Order: sequence, then structure tokens, then C-alpha cells
Amino acid sequence: MQAGGQSILDRILAAKNTIAGQAIAKVVCKATTEEVTGPKRKHVDFLLQLTHQANASIPDTADLLMERSQNTSWVVAFKSLITIHQLMAYGNERFESYMASHNYHLQAPGIVDRMGMSSSDMFIYIGRYADYLNEKREAYKIMGYDFCKIERGKNDGTLRIMPLDKLFKTLPIILKQIDAILRFDVSLSRVKFKTDCSMYSEL
Repeated sequence: MQAGGQSILDRILAAKNTIAGQAIAKVVCKATTEEVTGPKRKHVDFLLQLTHQANASIPDTADLLMERSQNTSWVVAFKSLITIHQLMAYGNERFESYMASHNYHLQAPGIVDRMGMSSSDMFIYIGRYADYLNEKREAYKIMGYDFCKIERGKNDGTLRIMPLDKLFKTLPIILKQIDAILRFDVSLSRVKFKTDCSMYSEL
């Protein structure tokens, strides 16, 4: 990997996708390079806008990101999960619906360290992040909506006005998400991976 930039492999893959006319694959590649920074805002914004286009292929976008999440570089894998999370939180609901219906289980890949860092901590961290996203997917699959997007309020929040029988079924699902995010421990990422953590307001 080139210090402070994209790896040669990243550049070759992006060029290959450009030549092939595969715009989505090119942007996914650029959003999930081996550069040790968070996904660039312009690339995430492109993918977010794409989810709102009627003729855009949600499955293609999601499948490309899930494939990148299994890259042997922990940086690429982590950035792929961050991008998936951004699209689930801010993209068209079709993206989250597809993720919930997909049988693919997000998980930490077999990570190879290419930057002289001990990657064992990151392997554990990425696995916990994947577990949290899986819980979000499972909750959406069961309930049909994202708890992080429901109406909140002191008097008229969704959970406050929910019938008791439905609330009793809902709370265990919410607790599983809370347990997953507590195991995730966001602060651990600050050790080796400086990125924009504004997304974590949606956790």
C-alpha cells in the first residue's frame, strides 16, 4: 500500500471498473480503499443518492459492498461495513429491506495485516460491528422497520404509544441491538482508525 493513499490494487480495480463502464463498482471500490481514513463523503453521497433512483440496482450495490466486506485487508472490510451502515441509516428504505431479506451473514473476514499493525484487535472489533449490523437487519426483518428511525418523543414516541402486547414482543429485539452495540465499543476504533463518527448517532 502507498503511504497515505490508495494501494496499487485499488487503483487497478478502479481503472478496470471505469473501462468496463461499471460506475457503481468503481465508486464502491473508491469508498472502500486501503487508505486508512473513513470512506470519502463524496463516494458515500453518490451511493446514497443512487439508492433513491428508481432505475438503480439496490442488489448490485449491496452485493458489491458485502463482497468488499470480506476483503483480507481490515481497512477495506471496516470501510465496507461503515458504508453499508450509512446506506442503511440514510439511504432509501429499499436498501435496508434488501439487506434484511438477504441470507448473507455479515462477519469479520480472515484479515491480513499489510501495514505493520497488529490486526488482532481490529479483527475482534470488525466482527462485533458486523454482529451489530446483523442485529439491525434481523430486527428490520422481524418488525418491518428500523428502530433508529422511529418517531421519538416524551409523550407520543412510537414505543410510548405501542400496545402492551406488541411492546412485550418488541423490547427483546431492541435489547439484542443494545447488547450488540455495547459489545461493539466504538471508542476502540480510535486507536488505529480515525474516521468520521457522526454516523454513530444513528446506532
